[in-house]
Amino acid sequence: MNCARCGDPLPSDELHATCSAVKDKSCVYHFACTTVSQRTYVQWGTAKQSAWVCPKHREIKKKIGGKGDTSDTDSIKSGGENLDGEEDSPKILHEIRKLFNAKFAEQTELFNKSFEGLKKDIGVQAKRIVELETANLELRKENKELKSEINNLWQISDKNDIELRRNNLIVRGVPEEEEENLDEILTDLAAFLETDLNVERDVDELFRLPARSAGPRPILVKLACRKRRDHLLEQSWKKKPTTHDINFSGEEEKIPIYLNEHLSQRASEILKKATGLKREGTIQAFRVRKGYIQVKHTHRDRFEIIRNLKELNSPPRTTPQSSKNS
Repeated sequence: MNCARCGDPLPSDELHATCSAVKDKSCVYHFACTTVSQRTYVQWGTAKQSAWVCPKHREIKKKIGGKGDTSDTDSIKSGGENLDGEEDSPKILHEIRKLFNAKFAEQTELFNKSFEGLKKDIGVQAKRIVELETANLELRKENKELKSEINNLWQISDKNDIELRRNNLIVRGVPEEEEENLDEILTDLAAFLETDLNVERDVDELFRLPARSAGPRPILVKLACRKRRDHLLEQSWKKKPTTHDINFSGEEEKIPIYLNEHLSQRASEILKKATGLKREGTIQAFRVRKGYIQVKHTHRDRFEIIRNLKELNSPPRTTPQSSKNS
């Protein structure tokens, strides 16, 4: 007998491994040609030796659904026929294809269902996105209109505020006394500034404002006539009054007295910012006229009215309307 693997004759002492899958025991191996050693095979004994199956027939049994039960060995022909599974290969391939096609069809169906669901969800989300974009455009339009309306209201409010303050005058630097007479102080100041002023006739209100910083509180003068206020301002720029000019003889040092327009809150913020920009050299100059802050930007030869901080930080590129009062 020859070895089922290498084809060489087996030893005469019959020391070889016999596969139990073939009934006529024609499937035999040298121990060197199979997976079991001679020593192990001998130690097994007759019962286990008669149940041993070679690797080739073991693979064939797996392909046809065998679980190691030798009851299926009848399907293997005697005499070592069909050792390569040539007759069973088409059947096995058919079963594999059948199983593959079934699994593929199942997965394809699941994929199609998931895809349709995803497609439906995408459609819903796309519709929602369009609705949100439309709503967003409407909100942006409304927001723009509201900003424009608020800005217009601010301008109207600021204009009214400025108009209410047009007759007012702020006097700074006048020392405070326990029993001071503001009427006399204002009369002396007007006399030094060569302005005809009668407190009872020309002044509606006269009082000190609440303190916001160290030093004497400023004096608010509400005049009945705007021209008289403007004349006082003009004269103060020319004559530059001090405490000695209004009979504050107790003061050894001459303290400057400043007359300013009564600015609105927005104009005060712009003035404060303009003061800082002037120190930095960002603008050439600034001044106050009729309640508005006028600024001369670098490389420009005319003053521009600044109505908000945005205009001050980012001056318009076009030539602005210059002030008629220079």
